[in-house]
Amino acid sequence: MQRGVIELLETLGLRVAAVPNGAMLAGNAASRARLMKALKKDGLRPGFPDLIVMGRKPGQIGVLECKREKDGRLSVEQKEWRDFFIEVGHPWACVTSVDEALAAIKSWGWLA
Repeated sequence: MQRGVIELLETLGLRVAAVPNGAMLAGNAASRARLMKALKKDGLRPGFPDLIVMGRKPGQIGVLECKREKDGRLSVEQKEWRDFFIEVGHPWACVTSVDEALAAIKSWGWLA
């Protein structure tokens, strides 16, 4: 679904970058733990939204949290990021389909 969202939004002239916070790590438990520790030092932040969306006008930066299921629940960290983005005036949406992502971007006023 996330790949479909990226493809659609880019065909509409928006720029999209993915944040691989939920990436599957290879190796045994000890090697994954070491890698996660290093990634966190490099700026990985639990709960950060999956997609950063940039519009065609100055200041148009919003974020999308992609969930696979309608009942996908936000973690505490995801809620904190949601609240932060909304507080500083950047659009945020949680989506479970390409159609929901399109509706969110339209609700932000970025598309006709």
